[in-house]
Amino acid sequence: MLTVSASGITVARYWDVVYRYQNGRTRDQIIAGANDLLDDAVRIHCRSDAAVGCHLSGGLDSSLVSSLAVRHRGNIDAFSIRFGESSFYDETEYACAVAKAIGAKHHVIAPESQDLMALLGPLTWHQDFPLPSAGGFSYFAVSRLAADRVKVVLTGHGGDEVFGGYPAQFQTAFGTTEMFNLSKFPAAEKMTAFQRFARLVRRQGLPGVVRRFLKRPGNHSDSIESRWIALHCGVVPSQNPLLHSALVRKIGDYSPVNDYLQPWVEAPTDQIFDRCLYHDLVVYLPHLLMKEDRASMAVSLESRVPLLDYRIIEYMATLLPEDKVPHRVPKAIMREAAEEYLPPNIISRNDKTPFPVPLREWVAGPLAGEIRALLMSEASMDRGIFDPRVLSDPLLSPGEMLAMLNVEVWFRVFIDRDPNWLPAAPGAGRAPFAGLPSLPVW
Repeated sequence: MLTVSASGITVARYWDVVYRYQNGRTRDQIIAGANDLLDDAVRIHCRSDAAVGCHLSGGLDSSLVSSLAVRHRGNIDAFSIRFGESSFYDETEYACAVAKAIGAKHHVIAPESQDLMALLGPLTWHQDFPLPSAGGFSYFAVSRLAADRVKVVLTGHGGDEVFGGYPAQFQTAFGTTEMFNLSKFPAAEKMTAFQRFARLVRRQGLPGVVRRFLKRPGNHSDSIESRWIALHCGVVPSQNPLLHSALVRKIGDYSPVNDYLQPWVEAPTDQIFDRCLYHDLVVYLPHLLMKEDRASMAVSLESRVPLLDYRIIEYMATLLPEDKVPHRVPKAIMREAAEEYLPPNIISRNDKTPFPVPLREWVAGPLAGEIRALLMSEASMDRGIFDPRVLSDPLLSPGEMLAMLNVEVWFRVFIDRDPNWLPAAPGAGRAPFAGLPSLPVW
């Protein structure tokens, strides 16, 4: 907030979370207070002269928002995404159950691997930066489906950050994630530990591997801050085996760690669990919302986030961690508030599958050849971003290939202005998604 007066100019943050913990309320009172705020927030966000729908993953957050929207809007359209690679990537069982229970008209889109490649260039243009995760693709796919039927969608964004739903929050504050069912997560890498070690030795030499190991934060400190960093961040640039040595020399000893940790250190509470929530709220969530907003606005769809009503955030800041997550039950407040609206199997879900996309399977399978050709192209090799030896390494993991692919596509869109990656250039009279094949609806 910038204020101009006769005495000069002042700049101050106009709002922040203030933790004023209150005791003395019964559990019923706590849940009733949360329920009233959740219901009113959704009611307000349902205001629209145009048709309103909901993104529905089948998880607790979007399911509760959808159920409350039906209360205030009547029949609504709900939109989901599915992938057939494995049960991990297909939550439509849950989404269909919720849609049936609340009486919503359900629509499901089922993208395939080639849809990713067809949309990657235009989607990168809309996002403005190399896609860091699958979120941009999945958000766009489901937004494109919704835009054919409604002008406004409600989403469940903010539930994990406000109510406490991420495994890293519990691992950092309580030292365990036993309250989550993480067994459904597919293995990040299919290489053995020995194969990963051999790959590092081949790239960096044995002395380089030893230096990297000794520099790892976990070898010097077991602080809460280092635990939080380890659960969220990759290696610093100087230790990243993917980067070109000349680029690493230019970067020097730069590390984003201190800047990243600053909001965690400055969080206005001494409760570790709430520090984790605060950091996710002010650091991670804006990035997540930006991806959602750009993906939805690319198809002229307005995306709304009722769970981030400031009254809800301020209310949750009056609750100590033991009241937010009693017995360390993730999002316990929301679960109890949703009991009168949702089926029991939705309320009891403890698996974490946020908009999952089988990118690793696609990158290692049907898209492997196409991606390899891009990474090993002359343009990619000459950029000086990634080590050429890494680009041609047959033991590249799917995650590494995906990261480098997204950087290469960003270069082709914004630096090369390659028409093969930007089917309709901005300002050419049609949207960059015009003319692309429609995605399959299930």
